[in-house]
Amino acid sequence: MASGNLQQYLQVRLVIRECYKPDTTFRVASETKRTANLAFSQMPLECILMEVRSCLWETEYIVELQWFKMRYIDNVPWCQLALKAGMKYGSGNYIKERCDTMLDDAISKMPTWLFNRCLDIYDDHLKGGVNDKDW
Repeated sequence: MASGNLQQYLQVRLVIRECYKPDTTFRVASETKRTANLAFSQMPLECILMEVRSCLWETEYIVELQWFKMRYIDNVPWCQLALKAGMKYGSGNYIKERCDTMLDDAISKMPTWLFNRCLDIYDDHLKGGVNDKDW
């Protein structure tokens, strides 16, 4: 199973969140033109994205997965998720923390090769180009 430092976990977490956005293209993040390797090993990027998504399908955190999908597929703000869940307005942080726990669980169960591919995706497509302020 995957193991890495905190920075690597945060990078893989960012890749997972980007995988769930409906408009994900993984364009090269930098302004300068560089060639991006769209196939890692023999597996196309689209297949890797499906493998990443499948890590969340087997989670024990079913409610958190639904919140996560609503956040990233439907673009629902954290505070609105709390209201939809019947919680108080300020409970958005609780939902965010629960989603973080779900992601950490999925990453810890991720195969090492997929963890490394996620780090490659981060380096090639997201490094320095993704604004992560809303998480």
